[in-house]
Amino acid sequence: MKIVLGTANFYNRYGVSNSKIKNVIELKKILNFLKRKKIRYIDTAFSYNLNNKFRNKIDLSSFKIITKFKLPIKNKKLFIKNLNLKIENELKIFGINKFEAILLHNTNDLNSKYSDELISKLKELKKKKLVKNLNSHLMKNLSIKGVPRVLNNTVFPFEYNNINQLKKIIDKKNIGIVKMEVQRNVVPKKNFLKEVREICDKKKIVLIFDECTSGFRSCYGGLHLKYKINPDISIFGKALGNGHAINAIIGKKEIMENIKDTFISSTFWTERLGSVAGLETLKLMKKIESWKINSKIGANIKKNWNQIARENSLRINIQGIDSLPNFIFNSNKHNLYKTYISQQMIKKKIMASNVVYTCISHTNKILDNYFDNLNDIFKMIKKCEDEQENIYNLLKTNEAITGIRSN
Repeated sequence: MKIVLGTANFYNRYGVSNSKIKNVIELKKILNFLKRKKIRYIDTAFSYNLNNKFRNKIDLSSFKIITKFKLPIKNKKLFIKNLNLKIENELKIFGINKFEAILLHNTNDLNSKYSDELISKLKELKKKKLVKNLNSHLMKNLSIKGVPRVLNNTVFPFEYNNINQLKKIIDKKNIGIVKMEVQRNVVPKKNFLKEVREICDKKKIVLIFDECTSGFRSCYGGLHLKYKINPDISIFGKALGNGHAINAIIGKKEIMENIKDTFISSTFWTERLGSVAGLETLKLMKKIESWKINSKIGANIKKNWNQIARENSLRINIQGIDSLPNFIFNSNKHNLYKTYISQQMIKKKIMASNVVYTCISHTNKILDNYFDNLNDIFKMIKKCEDEQENIYNLLKTNEAITGIRSN
């Protein structure tokens, strides 16, 4: 475990203390304390303006500096183009030769249409030895207790929409299976899914689509039907049983028959409730075309989110398929605001965060009540953004735990 000094307070009123560093003398006292305690890591960010406030007034040569950034709302392409100049300038100001790491505030930047350019630029920075490590902000130091060491290097993740990264992994590793979601928050780039299918066919790799979340939400069946790309195996759950415990694994006969050469056991072989619920749910979904109803509800939710955010002068990114919409605050306090939404909504007997799993029971009356309460919450969040309120003072619970996703 490494202790890292965060520098947001050097720039703004921030954190539990809701205070900021006033002068260089105060900062030097903190740095000297770190040296005595042998703490060598300092976390900063482009947006903190630490370099402007304490430019050439402090010696950071004995520290390992971590910086981070997120793509701006506008002029993303220009930002990426000039990223190396920005990094070189930051290094000069800090008086160091390279950053220990560059982190991304928002992992969705790796799924944007600029992802290839961004990744290429980051690799260029590493090649120039301007940075030691590259990581996305929410995927570092995941707890792996209980995972056998022998499983190391048996799974190789690749970024969605990054077909070149997948090709490189397949060329270098002995890959037998590619398992992925058809779509989560970002729409697949043109021909991305088709190219994945073609690569798997060429290399005789089994392609598995995880449709546990996306299944029956955009059409009657898996989302892959919409894109007309068929996997070798597809996995379904959740909506399939309408709340009852049921999963289904379907696939090509020649692959599924391999079950004969292995052994699968289950305590619940004779349990039939989930199967009955699944069959009846399929009948009802087909009859009322539930995916169309849920997609219409989700589109309405997205429209209202956008309106409420605009009325409160908040910037959010709305994403996801219509029947499973979510949004992200364009703020480094996104997860705190997300936690605050849940805290305030539960007081109104509403289970909500920044994502909605739409269902046909979401009536206009229910949604109008939700939107009214969300508007009140957004008003308070706007005050936090304007520093009229402090989100840490408003939260009466622990911040929500974040996993490998940014939402």
